[in-house]
Amino acid sequence: MKKKIITAILAVSCVGFFVGSASAATYCPTVSVMKAGTTITPGANFVRIKNVGTAQCGGLGVGATADLTFDGDQNLAVLLTALSLGKNVGVNTAGTAVSGDVLASVIVTQ
Repeated sequence: MKKKIITAILAVSCVGFFVGSASAATYCPTVSVMKAGTTITPGANFVRIKNVGTAQCGGLGVGATADLTFDGDQNLAVLLTALSLGKNVGVNTAGTAVSGDVLASVIVTQ
């Protein structure tokens, strides 16, 4: 009996560990860049995106906005180019595309 209880506790602990470490990456194919720039923290950048697609994308509803953070100049260059040309972009986020998530990559679309 004692062995079964210990086994059950270990099984529940393992399930909790794997569920807690899972990440939900999200791709939003049609968003508009509302703002993009740097922050006071060296190397940290931000972007405000708006879902201009016809369907909800992760936690980002149609017409909703989200503020994402990211490191690196490559994504900032793509975002600023899209912003200046008025182009939509596709974005990959490390989470569910809600404010506070991390931008993983950005793709300019037509």
